[in-house]
Amino acid sequence: MEFLPAVGKLFICLEPIKSEIDEEAKRNNVSKVNVKPDKSHTKKCALNYREPDPSEGIARKQQAVSEGEPARIDNLDQFLLCEDHLKEIISVRETMKQEATNKSGEHQVDLRSKKVKRKKEFVPELVDLNSLLIHCSEAVSANDYNRACELIKQLRKQSSPKGDPNQRLAHYLVNALEARLCGTGSEVYHELLSRLGTVTDFLKAYRICHAVCRFLRASYYFTNQTILNVSKHATKIHIIDFGIHMGFLWPSFFENLSRLESRSPKIRITGIDFPDKGFRPGKLVEETGRRLSEYAQRFNIHLKYQGIAANWENIRIGDLKIEKDETLIVNCLYRLESIADETIDDMSCPQDKVLRMIKEIKPCVFIHEIFNF
Repeated sequence: MEFLPAVGKLFICLEPIKSEIDEEAKRNNVSKVNVKPDKSHTKKCALNYREPDPSEGIARKQQAVSEGEPARIDNLDQFLLCEDHLKEIISVRETMKQEATNKSGEHQVDLRSKKVKRKKEFVPELVDLNSLLIHCSEAVSANDYNRACELIKQLRKQSSPKGDPNQRLAHYLVNALEARLCGTGSEVYHELLSRLGTVTDFLKAYRICHAVCRFLRASYYFTNQTILNVSKHATKIHIIDFGIHMGFLWPSFFENLSRLESRSPKIRITGIDFPDKGFRPGKLVEETGRRLSEYAQRFNIHLKYQGIAANWENIRIGDLKIEKDETLIVNCLYRLESIADETIDDMSCPQDKVLRMIKEIKPCVFIHEIFNF
């Protein structure tokens, strides 16, 4: 009896599948995402090997094969393209004001109902959370375990996830310091990443953040206007965006570019971000490229996108594929602080490596924005 099929049927031809993928990439003007392996962590991972959790593996597999959202979300164009943003700010602030008034009224009613027994209430001692957090951070940095544990206990009593803004912030900072002290920071970080919602959920939260804090919108406007001023007479613009994330900045830039009286230049965007965990490390930058490609087609902008998912210090100049006749622009909005800036050896500092590479490519303008609080 013969159970095996013919030899020709044992092999699968992948050429038709590859050709379909290439055709789709050409239609969207999105090049393949370049995923650079992190060689610096190879030995570390081998030493710290642990048996994988079966449930965790199943969850990751399900997440990897799940269908993504549409590249462009129609009901969120109003935010990405800055349409009627002032009305949205007023609406969100009125809603927040009404919610605060309702909570204040409920709190007063609750206090009146508790005045059955007149006892001398305990007045909590005023504590400087900022000083406690700084001292706790210093103790954790110095590996002073006993001192750090003592300060963490004090901070736990004075912080709460449901308190005022300072108490909520202190609560999550204490969680971070405790994770750093116990060496479980990476596990907590991966757990938080697994809880992230969809692009729509993230963007809705981002809308509220922009409505409450206007300087983010101002930074977008400053970036767009700076690029437009630098590239007035350019025929090719190459934008290298460190920390592109979901590319929220660029749809409004495409819209402004389409309004120019002169012919719109050809745009190249190299979107750089950290690799995702799991089977698709370049998933985020790949989805961002598809979304930006749809917006570019909408505004009749010639866009070529390249995504790079890698640790920034491992990126080389050759990976950026810079051409001589391009107007080169480097952009980094509030993301450079995500890289370590303190090492024993100055030459091995990841942040310095990135800055030295930016200096070597000599861009026409380097837009670097940071938080100063």
